[in-house]
Amino acid sequence: MRILQFVNTFDIGGTERQVVNLTRALHHAGVETHLACLCAKGGLSEEIQRLGVAISEYPLRSMRRPSVIKPLLGLASYLRRHRIDVVHTSGFYTNVLGVLSARLAGTPAIIASVRDMGPMWTSAQQRLERLVGSLADAVVTNADAVAGRLRSEGWNPARIEVIHNGIEYAPPPPNGPDLRRQLGLAPSTPLVGVVTRLTPIKGVEDFIDAAAVLAPRHPDARFLVIGGPVIDRRRPGEYDRELARRAASLGLADRVLFTGWRSDGNSLLSQFTVSVLPSLTEGLSNVLIESLAAGVATVATTVGGNPEVVDDGVTGLLVPPANPNRLAAAIDRLLCEPGLAASFGEAGRRRYQEHFTIDHMFQRMMKLYRGLLEGAPMAQPSRRALLQARGIRR
Repeated sequence: MRILQFVNTFDIGGTERQVVNLTRALHHAGVETHLACLCAKGGLSEEIQRLGVAISEYPLRSMRRPSVIKPLLGLASYLRRHRIDVVHTSGFYTNVLGVLSARLAGTPAIIASVRDMGPMWTSAQQRLERLVGSLADAVVTNADAVAGRLRSEGWNPARIEVIHNGIEYAPPPPNGPDLRRQLGLAPSTPLVGVVTRLTPIKGVEDFIDAAAVLAPRHPDARFLVIGGPVIDRRRPGEYDRELARRAASLGLADRVLFTGWRSDGNSLLSQFTVSVLPSLTEGLSNVLIESLAAGVATVATTVGGNPEVVDDGVTGLLVPPANPNRLAAAIDRLLCEPGLAASFGEAGRRRYQEHFTIDHMFQRMMKLYRGLLEGAPMAQPSRRALLQARGIRR
């Protein structure tokens, strides 16, 4: 089996992380794995390069210009040349370009992935993705909520497969970085944290507003924002400055701490008292799963796949989006009831082991790949191939 994964970039994000996780699992299982991308740059590129997986790049300037033909034909040529059996695309642009290229190349099994609730795409883009998705043999979503969105928009329900994200979690070493010491805080300081890309859809403003409600009640607590903004050349660094100004205007300049991007951000989750995901929209959050694995009580909004990860009242608490007061009340409950927070953490570890390990995701994905190949018309050797295998030439 020869598999090609196609992703936009290697920037640090949920989709990119899952592609890397799957690629690593395929590579370690001895499956011939190829990677294609629109841009080979990003924070995860070094990790991919260490695997030694072949990477091909197909820059895409616009879907509307004739220049789209070059990457389309270039990828199709690569697929034929390397006799790729399975093409698995991830995201709007790679779905469109990758599915069409795979059809041109005659690839036996073609899989598109939709991993979000769609608020960032125009109606025209959604129609285009649905049209191209009809040419795929299967459409993988990472949450039942995303699958429900696709069904409501007219996607073929028979081709939709839900495979939840999987992560590989290793407990941080005992001599690892002490976050409180690094921040100059006392060992007993409660840490309420968000690990996220800084974009408006992540609801960080609501987290800051909730911190303003909580600050007088919990004077020792600190509220962490670990992550950086999505790079926008039109407004470089502007959004994170807006968030800092918001915290300062609420008198929280020394209570809300912005660490910026940290390569060890997810490994620091185990040091949180409460992990918070205040998103306004979400597919299936890797950070929520990592919080479960780290044994940390979580508070998340009831959007997208969040309720599929957080079992409300068992592994954490769910609140409506864009509601800082409800968010503050849930965090307050966990800060005031450490025994409840600890029980949520233990239940979260069990839920991670049962549903969200990388092995669980890998096995589900391999079952899908094999099933598609076994049912593909090209899975049966053609008469021409049989003749060539016997050394017979026309």
